[in-house]
Amino acid sequence: MIFGGKERIVPLTVAACALLLGLSACEQKPAPTSTSKEGGPAAGKLDRPAEKKSDSAALAAKSGGSTEARETAENAALAAKVKSALRSDPELKNLGIDVTASGGVVSLFGTVDKAAQLKRAAQLASSVEGVASVKNGLVVLSGS
Repeated sequence: MIFGGKERIVPLTVAACALLLGLSACEQKPAPTSTSKEGGPAAGKLDRPAEKKSDSAALAAKSGGSTEARETAENAALAAKVKSALRSDPELKNLGIDVTASGGVVSLFGTVDKAAQLKRAAQLASSVEGVASVKNGLVVLSGS
């Protein structure tokens, strides 16, 4: 077998295409919807004053990166902190809630088993340092 021969071209091409497709979808975020039967803060936004930037965001700012790169790093760090907080809760850790962040606004997506879990996820997300507000796009699936 020749190193880099035809046998290796096809898998490498497929891997490169998969990588490009994955990266091109990074900036696409689904719009949150509120389908909670109960009213209250979990059904909409939980507003709170913005707090200081995360450590990752501060590092990106010091590294002299572009504003867009810095904002992307800040958003990714904030989403990771919220996801970590959700995973640390015994009621929520196995639900696989998706989290995105943009400028201090955190969006939650996915399904939960009970309305109490929907509210708990919004409360936990809003308690994370750096979160200005929460858009709760979680859906309660009865019978799950």
